[in-house]
Amino acid sequence: MPHMLGWFALGPDTGIEDAEWLLARAAGFDAGFALATSLSSTTQLAADPDSANTARQFGSTAAILARIGLWETARRAGAFPSEVRTLLRDNQREFHLSSAGEGTWNLQEASFARLTLTNGTEALLPGGFTHLAPVQPVQWMIHSTATTPQIAIQLEIDGHPLLPADALPLPSKGRLKFSGGKEAILIDATGRETGRISVETLLLPPRGQPVTIRLVGQVSAQATLTLELRVLGLPQRLQAEPIPKLDSQ
Repeated sequence: MPHMLGWFALGPDTGIEDAEWLLARAAGFDAGFALATSLSSTTQLAADPDSANTARQFGSTAAILARIGLWETARRAGAFPSEVRTLLRDNQREFHLSSAGEGTWNLQEASFARLTLTNGTEALLPGGFTHLAPVQPVQWMIHSTATTPQIAIQLEIDGHPLLPADALPLPSKGRLKFSGGKEAILIDATGRETGRISVETLLLPPRGQPVTIRLVGQVSAQATLTLELRVLGLPQRLQAEPIPKLDSQ
């Protein structure tokens, strides 16, 4: 019998990173899984009565399905050697997989940090964020639990503000996500993009040099903002197992 991990739900707050966490486990255990979603789900209908239209605008669904295809193609091709599968089985580690050509892939381990801001205070990570990757732009996401939009939110890394002073409000129970380039994406509680903000790109220093991270803003009572930062390590090249040749004899 093939290995199976179980059932997982694809919802409005499911991100690419969540999907890759699952896909890494599947590759590590060489296992499949069941993915649950519905075009007529209560969440989708609450967000938009026209479920077909909701599906077209529903967050990262298309990108997640494409990423599933990428990881599963590599897994079924036998691209993950046993020593790599051991690492992929660790629930505390995160990975990113990308295509490097026909039958080849690049696997990168992600380093990440998380901190919280509540009740109008400043949150500081005194020890900084020491990543295990080469110099690169830091990826980040701010997530709000507030039921009202949050204004005047500012993200600083090593004292450098990344957001403009007139940045759009953070949607209620929404996210502001930067994955590279020149803009961060505003995402509402249903997973739909509501706007974009021009941001400054900041390169994190090399390994062993921690940085100071600060999230500043007046947060509503009983609300929480979480900040996640993420960088990728050096790529490891993976290749599909060669197809055995049949003996002509």
